[in-house]
Amino acid sequence: MKILLINFLDKRYGSTYRARQIFRCLKEINADVKYIESNSSIEGAVSIPQADNGFGYLVAMAIRSFYCLFLSYDVIYIQKFILPAVPCIAIAKFRRKKVYVDWDDLDSDFQRTQFRKNITKGIEAAYPKKASLITVHNEYLKKHAQNAGAKDVRLLNQIVDTVSFDPDKYDSAETKIQLNLKNKVVAGFLCTLTHGGAADLDIIAEAMNEAVRKYPQLFFLIIGGGPLETSFKESFEGRGLRNYRITGLLKQEDVPKYVSACDFCMVYMRDNPGNKMRMSFKTLEYLAMNKTVVGNFTGETLDKLGPYCIHTGLRAEDFVKVIGKVIDTGNFLAPHQARKYILENHSIETMKTQLKEIFG
Repeated sequence: MKILLINFLDKRYGSTYRARQIFRCLKEINADVKYIESNSSIEGAVSIPQADNGFGYLVAMAIRSFYCLFLSYDVIYIQKFILPAVPCIAIAKFRRKKVYVDWDDLDSDFQRTQFRKNITKGIEAAYPKKASLITVHNEYLKKHAQNAGAKDVRLLNQIVDTVSFDPDKYDSAETKIQLNLKNKVVAGFLCTLTHGGAADLDIIAEAMNEAVRKYPQLFFLIIGGGPLETSFKESFEGRGLRNYRITGLLKQEDVPKYVSACDFCMVYMRDNPGNKMRMSFKTLEYLAMNKTVVGNFTGETLDKLGPYCIHTGLRAEDFVKVIGKVIDTGNFLAPHQARKYILENHSIETMKTQLKEIFG
């Protein structure tokens, strides 16, 4: 079976990490797969040039459509029900090919304009029934897909590269020295600075602004970057936030080192449909590194990972109180069963097993 795997986004987006892991796992189970990614630099991928403007998106859409129309494949496996997916689905259906979709987010909740939100919501409502099969990473999204008329919905767990995200590989104290953070209590926040990836960063920043005033040794390390990096820096400066650093985009293999430098890590998820249907990547990666995780959770993240985390409540002031307790106790290790749970349910081997079942 020949598989054409298409990711419409580039390295600045969290969904690209999932798409790359799917590509990796398909290759490791010896599937015949060709992977298309926007502005890609990874080995084995077909890179589609895509500039950050309307013309650039149209050009990229045309190139992807060409591949969909002329490449040899049995299954087209695309990521997300978003506008660039529409011509790919239409061409594959015209060619009588199977259409698989990895639905990893309720993307209509994370669009920056109402116009884009409405378009995406319409696609999410109309197109699930056109797919031969949909993969999702949690039960909330599975139920949503079924309610939208999906014929066949399978679980494909969010995963972490637990070989890279292994706390035994890193010296936290040495990394702190390298980052000029010796004698600091480092609070980490891992994200892509996009509308979806940093949707709840405002509450974290508000809490950290207050917490840094109370605890001068506290340092806010934002691990990641993206299209909105400059915007967030300006926002933080406007708030008067100090003792912080944005690393900028990192190679994925460098991320665990920065997480290792953190004494505790943070998550904030508003209780809305978009977040309910997410399984937080950052929480999985924190726990894989045995970090104390402080935050507010909802949906699948709360159900599955909540028992291994410290809960704050919705308000920034609640966050500050819990951060204070964590600093005062000095206990920066996750519950001892946390990494074991990640290894058993969210490792690369888990995804490989699930993909074998999906592709027979």
